[in-house]
Amino acid sequence: MAGYVYLLHFEKPICSTHPAQHYVGWTKDLDERLWKHKKGRGAKFCAAARERRINFVLAECWVADKSFERRIKRQKNHKRFCPICKN
Repeated sequence: MAGYVYLLHFEKPICSTHPAQHYVGWTKDLDERLWKHKKGRGAKFCAAARERRINFVLAECWVADKSFERRIKRQKNHKRFCPICKN
């Protein structure tokens, strides 16, 4: 089923032991999902960033199904898909 695979870029890591600055997710309603992430009601990673007042932006978005999301997540290198980090 088609939806949106999205990549969030955080302005800094959420902590020294978890250096990731990206989150990849899938949704049918991108606006609603981003609103949930911003309110801390989305993924735990985003909620932790919100608690620490770490901002994020939507860095990339693809029209795709969940299998594409899984392929990106399995690579464990979200940075390479981020246009912000490439610059």
